[in-house]
Amino acid sequence: MRNDLDLLMMNTKNGWMNEVTIKAWLERILIAYVNGNQCLLLMDSYEAHISESIQTFLKTYPNIHLAIIVGGTTSFLQPLDININRSFKNTCRKHTIVYTNAMLKAINDLGLESEHKKGF
Repeated sequence: MRNDLDLLMMNTKNGWMNEVTIKAWLERILIAYVNGNQCLLLMDSYEAHISESIQTFLKTYPNIHLAIIVGGTTSFLQPLDININRSFKNTCRKHTIVYTNAMLKAINDLGLESEHKKGF
């Protein structure tokens, strides 16, 4: 059955992002979204984000400028997390939960759930 929802759902056996899931997100979501426009991609220093294969892949897109947050700097950035990011993240989380629940209901109602249980 065809997926008319344009919904990207992925999972891994251990629940963690890896190079495959990051590359799929980059290809299917970010690159399609920026559509050749200049973009600053800000990622933390999680090993899959800074892997050689992801770095090499991103070099093929000169419009995407990668910035890595240096590990161990959370304590220096904490004031932002307390004063600004917390309310922003809470708002995003609330809307994400509502949207995800609506999409999961739509998938279930359309009988597409078996197609989206396949993992990478």
